[in-house]
Amino acid sequence: MNCVFKIEDNVAFSLLTKRQQQILYHTLFGKSAKDIAKILGLSHRTIQHHLETIKTKLNVNSKSELIEKTMLDVAKIDDINNIPAKIA
Repeated sequence: MNCVFKIEDNVAFSLLTKRQQQILYHTLFGKSAKDIAKILGLSHRTIQHHLETIKTKLNVNSKSELIEKTMLDVAKIDDINNIPAKIA
């Protein structure tokens, strides 16, 4: 069964900048900050900074809370192989 991942429909997702959306998207699929840095061509420290900003914007204290809060509004998840490296 192939499901559609519509993170764009998530209210929390809409509060973020495009770059923050990219980072959150990869985080939801289990990518580490180091992995995301390699994918997006940024430093590990920049990704960490973005993750802290995302957590502040979404009023959560940990990565697990961030994932839980974001996923609550998402009903279906797509295949991990369809994660875009960059969002236009």
